[in-house]
Amino acid sequence: MSRLEKAGWVRRVSDPTDGRYTLAGLTDEGWRKVAAAAPEHVDAVRRYVFDSLTPEQKRALGEAAARVVEALGPPGIARA
Repeated sequence: MSRLEKAGWVRRVSDPTDGRYTLAGLTDEGWRKVAAAAPEHVDAVRRYVFDSLTPEQKRALGEAAARVVEALGPPGIARA
């Protein structure tokens, strides 16, 4: 995180609801980096992950990912 912050891509702020925590957010420059990297990233994920899976494996991956998302709950609030 320190290197990303030094590059100007993220900033840290105190959690407004609980000062014991620190939150990180992308700066405008950070968002530009993400947008620039996205097309190549999507192509690589498709090529190295999805293209190598059978339809059944893709379905299982989708089901597993849905369970993880469900367990996380609303953004920033993990369930026990």
